[in-house]
Amino acid sequence: MRKIIKLNESDLELIIKKVLQEQSNIVATAGSSDYKKDDINPKNLKIGSGGRKNPKQVEDVKKLQSELIRLGFLKLSKGPTGYFGPITQNSLNKYRVSTGKLKKQPDVDKKDDSKKIDKKDDSKKIDKKLSYPCVGLPKDKCSKVSSTSVVKMGSAGTTQCAQYVTKCLTEYDQNYYTGNAWKAASIAKGQGGKEKFNLFTSSVDWNSLWNEIKKNKITKSECDGFYGSEKSDLLTFNDKRKKLLSIIKSSVPESSDVSMSQLQVGDIVGLWHDATNNKGRAFCERMIDDLKFDEKGNFKQLPFTFNTHVGFVTTIKDGIPIIAHNVDGTYYTVPATQMLSKKNPDMIAWVISDPQVQQEIAKREETTIKGVPSYYKNKVNP
Repeated sequence: MRKIIKLNESDLELIIKKVLQEQSNIVATAGSSDYKKDDINPKNLKIGSGGRKNPKQVEDVKKLQSELIRLGFLKLSKGPTGYFGPITQNSLNKYRVSTGKLKKQPDVDKKDDSKKIDKKDDSKKIDKKLSYPCVGLPKDKCSKVSSTSVVKMGSAGTTQCAQYVTKCLTEYDQNYYTGNAWKAASIAKGQGGKEKFNLFTSSVDWNSLWNEIKKNKITKSECDGFYGSEKSDLLTFNDKRKKLLSIIKSSVPESSDVSMSQLQVGDIVGLWHDATNNKGRAFCERMIDDLKFDEKGNFKQLPFTFNTHVGFVTTIKDGIPIIAHNVDGTYYTVPATQMLSKKNPDMIAWVISDPQVQQEIAKREETTIKGVPSYYKNKVNP
């Protein structure tokens, strides 16, 4: 015979409170900051996981990226890459904020203590007074570089961005020549440069671009108004020229999927500079000079670069490549992580490594930083 237990109202209330308390403890544990038990990232992947240096983690990273893409927190033009970089970290942080696992999104640009030089090994200490590994910058300016913010450095000695890059890199290759921003990539490759990344060949929809030019019956006459004229975008009154300028702007992708591992000190970096008034000129000079655009609207349908700005990687700080570039006579240093979108003042469009520049940098590095060959190269996130 079952024994019947009678509970009064106060007893029942105590039992219910106890059950609720136990449930809240379970929820609190599941939502703690211990990311090793994170339902979306159970293997605690982080910046540097996967990629060429950690091939065993590639599939795990792809699974995480696929889930973030499915949930709408991550956009990758070519799908999961298998490399966990700043873009994936930012997306993961946004997901965690949305689920309440983070109160606010942290700054992924902060220094990664795991990459600090071993303080116990005196042979690996660097005397910053002697030389800090910066390319193209005076030693007194290099100490001001930031991995989290844009730094205004001073006068560039020229108002032209390409001339500034040439001036800085001829120290490492006396025959180095940049040309202008929109032809710098083809010139660099003509000098034996190695292309590491090119948004114009990987992400631009050229078929759509060509079709728009033909549909609107745009010919060389429209391009002539932009050709060779500084800030010619401001003089766009003709309807066809306005349409051409609109096509040019809309053809550039909204974001850059360049990986931080593709950037090395001394690399030349093509940039899409949003504030420039030379967008029409950059495009039309390539169309006329290289694609032989004519009065009937005929041209060679070949991809080309029409970036409006150029800079170079001056150093690596806290694992972040730093880009030096000149705007109207003043040069700045900018973390590459702040150059990944058209919403930024500048977006990385291509990256090319010049072999002579790299060879000279490596030679100087061996002699100026004793005991630390390849110091700044090792600071790049894998």
